[in-house]
Amino acid sequence: MPPSPPQFDALVIGAGPAGAVASTLLVRAGLRTLLIDAKRFPRAKVCGGCLSARALAAIERAGLAHDVAACHGAEFDALEVSHAGKRLRAGVPRGVALSRERMDAALVGAAVRAGVTFWDHATAQVSPNSEHESRRVRIVREGHAEQISARVVLVCDGLGHPSLAALPEFRCQVSPGSRVGLGVVVDKAATEIQPSVIHMAVGKNGYVGVVRAEHDRVCLAAAVDRKALAAGSPQRVLAEILREAQVPWASVLVGSELCGTRPLTQRAIKFAGERLFVVGDSAGYVEPFTGEGMAVALESALAVAPLAIHTCDSWRPELAAQWSADVRRISAQRQGVIRSLAWFLRRPRLLRSGLALAGLSPGVVKMVTRRMNRPTAARST
Repeated sequence: MPPSPPQFDALVIGAGPAGAVASTLLVRAGLRTLLIDAKRFPRAKVCGGCLSARALAAIERAGLAHDVAACHGAEFDALEVSHAGKRLRAGVPRGVALSRERMDAALVGAAVRAGVTFWDHATAQVSPNSEHESRRVRIVREGHAEQISARVVLVCDGLGHPSLAALPEFRCQVSPGSRVGLGVVVDKAATEIQPSVIHMAVGKNGYVGVVRAEHDRVCLAAAVDRKALAAGSPQRVLAEILREAQVPWASVLVGSELCGTRPLTQRAIKFAGERLFVVGDSAGYVEPFTGEGMAVALESALAVAPLAIHTCDSWRPELAAQWSADVRRISAQRQGVIRSLAWFLRRPRLLRSGLALAGLSPGVVKMVTRRMNRPTAARST
């Protein structure tokens, strides 16, 4: 008796920006597509909520600009960095601040309307082996386990990609000294948080960013040292950073229930295998700055979709090699700048001098932010 055909053409694990957009593109191409997420939607996410100009350009290319605009995000066009009482404000290309709870729900909604099957509160484990022109994935949903097969699997489940635990060749390398993320979205208005500005407070143990988002909500996201967290509570560590920076918006933390992340700066050893592609944060991540993670995730979704479509027609090893090259092309353009900024932000004395010099040369700051927001060139064919 011949083996049964795959239930789906494409299975996308993780319903963040990369997964939601990729699944929409695949179903538009006529593929039977299943999108799953481990959390129950809508769900909160540790993220600064900044859709940079680069991210907005990717959303436009995906044909989802209307869906994001309907979320009524708050525009921003400036970045203010504070440390030890010194402040530097610089203009940045126009972006939009939007909580991940609202944005991810909107992108998943667009995927479902396009024809994607969506299961939330469902965990996945990818099988080590492919078989009968498909990959098998064990999915546990509402306490019930089942085996799903698909012609192509996209892994978009974020830092550490837990769905690949059975495939050690895809393990992640965590950078020494990697910070962890903390975040919260505050519904009450914080009058000290100016609109249209990304505010960043820097201290010896990390940095905290806040921005006004949709309906006057405030998104807070931080990258902090793990040693500092081991010695004190998250609230206490963030309060100390704000005190060092001498910023007037510590009230945002009052009564807030912070969520945390895995170590932020890490990279997958391998980006693709037979009928399997690792996408977005699952492939690698560097300390956040102004929405770089979401921009990379969205561009990755655009780039992986054609390879996934080809995989459904006929798998070839060259597709894995192409995706590995694409991951490096999309991320490498900015990671050098971001790593340099992260290094700089960890050195308070240099930062104080740098803020003073940047204040005298605002054109340098503008050049850096524009370079970070330049859309990645499409793959040459």
